[in-house]
Amino acid sequence: MSDVPEVCPQCQSRQGIKVVNTNGTQEGVDVYCEDCGWPDEDFGGGHQEGCPCPIEECAGHLEYQTPENCACHISPPCSACVENPLTCDVCGLEVKPDS
Repeated sequence: MSDVPEVCPQCQSRQGIKVVNTNGTQEGVDVYCEDCGWPDEDFGGGHQEGCPCPIEECAGHLEYQTPENCACHISPPCSACVENPLTCDVCGLEVKPDS
């Protein structure tokens, strides 16, 4: 099968790519990433921590920054943590998780 990627297009994992043949035919072949769930949007999909920055020219990865005004010590989870965007560690782009 020539269209199996060497690395996951979503999380860049080399070890996570798996090929499964569900019914013994060429049509039954499914490719997925064991690490992030690509391409199943219900499992992985969207932007998640550790994913590459969506800006093509950027080499950064998305991560959560420590939110300002965290009140989890009073009432977890607080809105500052729940609404905390993913931020690129190189260019600073902010995106909402799973968007």
